[in-house]
Amino acid sequence: MDACAFNALTLSEDSINLDERSCTSCGACVPSCPGGVFSLSNFYPRSFMEAIGGAIEAHIHCGASAANEGDVEIPCHQLLDARLVAAAHAAGSETIHLHGLGHCTRCDKGSAVAHISSVKTRLSQWFGEAAASRLLVADHKEMAHPHNEPTLNRRGFLRLAGQGVVASTCSLLIAAEHEDTSPANQGFNQVDVERQQPAVYQSLLAERAQELPWVAGMLPWYRRTISNDCNACLACGQRCPTGALRATQSAASRGIDFALALCTDCGLCDRLCPMEAIARQPITDAAEVMARRSTLMSRPQAMCRQCGSIFVVRSPDEELCHFCTNEQKIRQGWLSMVRPQMPTSSAGSQ
Repeated sequence: MDACAFNALTLSEDSINLDERSCTSCGACVPSCPGGVFSLSNFYPRSFMEAIGGAIEAHIHCGASAANEGDVEIPCHQLLDARLVAAAHAAGSETIHLHGLGHCTRCDKGSAVAHISSVKTRLSQWFGEAAASRLLVADHKEMAHPHNEPTLNRRGFLRLAGQGVVASTCSLLIAAEHEDTSPANQGFNQVDVERQQPAVYQSLLAERAQELPWVAGMLPWYRRTISNDCNACLACGQRCPTGALRATQSAASRGIDFALALCTDCGLCDRLCPMEAIARQPITDAAEVMARRSTLMSRPQAMCRQCGSIFVVRSPDEELCHFCTNEQKIRQGWLSMVRPQMPTSSAGSQ
């Protein structure tokens, strides 16, 4: 919400709403969302990476600047973030030139200057100030189109818009597998329609993490652990937007496993956990990022002999769920109070 300079996004009880009249299609919401659930209908991060093609010197133009043959054009520089720039660097780009920032103060999409400044700050934290200054070079000279309309040359069009007609308005879509753009009509609080999907920006960086010159201790991933305080409710694995945490169930057990590469460190799991059983720790080795999924928690479960519900077993001989066990204790306590007061029959009574 904070990334939108035009207040086009609002929250309701169970949905995110878009005011199409206010939206400028700048795409600032796309990289800023911790869960990676937004996408812009005419920008695909993977297609952007393919368009750059590992060029040693890449030239990126916004829709308001004039692109030369072979340059890459995107709707707005607010669609870039440190993850995407770092991924391009890992793919071979030593310097990325940004053109069109000189027009930002008069652009209908809003200014990307402050955003690009924050991107450079993050790159400096990750790779050092000297490396970051060489990697991302911002050109503030005016290079605007006469009518401020996005114009794609033939090559740029084939690269960035070949997957469909370039849309002129912004569409808020669930970022599904293979960048599926089918709209989400249900509220985000409905567990049975939850769709866990990797955040594309995060995935592009994770795939190339080992190829980057990270400053020690600055890897932007944090492993998760689950303590014995966990009550196995599975809420964290069911609600994780990217699928980094995943709930697993079988007839005999339930658990949570974790894929570090998918985690955006959004913090939702920490806030959801009723037992405060989830902890995060920084990693120091980029090789950990693409490691296989690990099991964080696994608990045996069984069917209650009395009510038939599935419950987490606390001891091998446990046959009743926790509710039925408590109910049985209440019944036994009641009977222990009632029985001493019940009259006993005499053997010699008539």
